[in-house]
Amino acid sequence: MQMTSRKRKQLTRGMIALFSVCLAGGALAVAVRRSQIRHQMQTDPAVATAWLIQVTHGPNHTLTRGSTVQRWANQHNIHALGDYEVLTGSFNGEPNGIEFWFDYASHTGDKNLECHRVGPTAFVDDLGQIYHGFLDFQGKTVGVYLPGYDHAAHRITANVRWMPRRPAAPFPVSRPMTFSVPLTASRRILPPASTLPMGPITVIKGGITVTLSDVSLSPPRLRSLYEGQRDLIFQLRIQGGEIADDNISMPLEGVSGLGTRYFIMLQGQAPSAQKQTITTRFRAGNTVYMVGNGSNADNLTITDPYGISLVPPSLSVAMPVIKPRKGQKASPFWIAPVTGAGKGTDCVQFHFGVQPPARSPKAMPPALIPFDIPIRVSTEAAP
Repeated sequence: MQMTSRKRKQLTRGMIALFSVCLAGGALAVAVRRSQIRHQMQTDPAVATAWLIQVTHGPNHTLTRGSTVQRWANQHNIHALGDYEVLTGSFNGEPNGIEFWFDYASHTGDKNLECHRVGPTAFVDDLGQIYHGFLDFQGKTVGVYLPGYDHAAHRITANVRWMPRRPAAPFPVSRPMTFSVPLTASRRILPPASTLPMGPITVIKGGITVTLSDVSLSPPRLRSLYEGQRDLIFQLRIQGGEIADDNISMPLEGVSGLGTRYFIMLQGQAPSAQKQTITTRFRAGNTVYMVGNGSNADNLTITDPYGISLVPPSLSVAMPVIKPRKGQKASPFWIAPVTGAGKGTDCVQFHFGVQPPARSPKAMPPALIPFDIPIRVSTEAAP
């Protein structure tokens, strides 16, 4: 049965009306999004008008600009409603970071702008803690990436100035601009710190005695991206075995209760691209065994009260080599570079593996014995 001319006209009018509704809906969505952004829009008439597009949380640092209607329109060479694009940040895949995505209209002769921190750092949370951010250029769009933050905080603010991306002196610099976003509340995993001892905590397992104590958090370290935002300092004593984790990075020869470890890491790469080779040497009688990645390997991990890992995958925990005075033993203090710790890190949970001795002079060492120890943290120096 063929469609009559009248029915074809009615169908055409219906399709046009539906398309108009879709376009109107897309335009309304764009308008709503723009109105939501405008409260974060700031202007310096001499330099730039800048606004916050979006905030992404790790590990997904992918920015989608535009709606599905805009994507459909672009595919049909229609750009009246704007363009649809997907930008993948340089730090995509990093587990615990947060990235501020900015757009701007330049009021200078330079089309491309960048932003820089005001004072020693760009980021401050509602607990008064400072963090160091890192630029991430995606074409004209500017991302500012923060590797981690204290999950006890409820809001974080970026204070920045705008200027030409490749300035030639003299160059204009905008007035300070502040952009603030709320943080999603995190569910606490560890019990209240008041129920945990400050230390020392002694755990005996499989004939091995482990004592953990004096855990403290340093003030912020405004270091490069791959050095950690703070240091977690602690004492760890092991009797009856040797710590055997991939991310113990310094040679520890001559220190009682510890194996000899060698660490090699490719420098100058993003953490996701870095590779490390760890080898631990164990002696059983006259035989020396080399245990490395893929064998009995484990990782020393430290998680905050919310179950978030604090030691970045690319970094390592170390005991500084200290030459003791005559008659004294080497200090058992360890230093772990951490990201995302702060005043709210009132307790942490340690996980590490200990290698028991071989049962006979010629036998391979047995499997690692895992230890999981929650403990309070002194945050007196943390602000």
